[in-house]
Amino acid sequence: MKTATTTNALNTDIYSQVENRLRQERERIYAEIHAYPPPIPACDAQFNYLIEKRALVTQELSQVRAIGTLPDSPERNAAALRQLVKTSEILSKSVKVHLLEALAQ
Repeated sequence: MKTATTTNALNTDIYSQVENRLRQERERIYAEIHAYPPPIPACDAQFNYLIEKRALVTQELSQVRAIGTLPDSPERNAAALRQLVKTSEILSKSVKVHLLEALAQ
């Protein structure tokens, strides 16, 4: 049987995992943008895709930080994390599965 403290610790660990995965992806995207060879035409589909991904990862990181500021309610925090993981356009499918399994425990 999970106690509130155990659930909070689990949520905190998963919260950290989600935030770390998103930060790693942000750094990868930033590095790819930085290394993109100039000149970059406005119609460059790959570069524009990277710019879109940069915006998405920033948005998802903001959502994670918002979850971190929710009042201390393990169930509400877990539900918010679950929803973010499910709808993430940045996290890979395998990462989503791993995180959702951890949240279900």
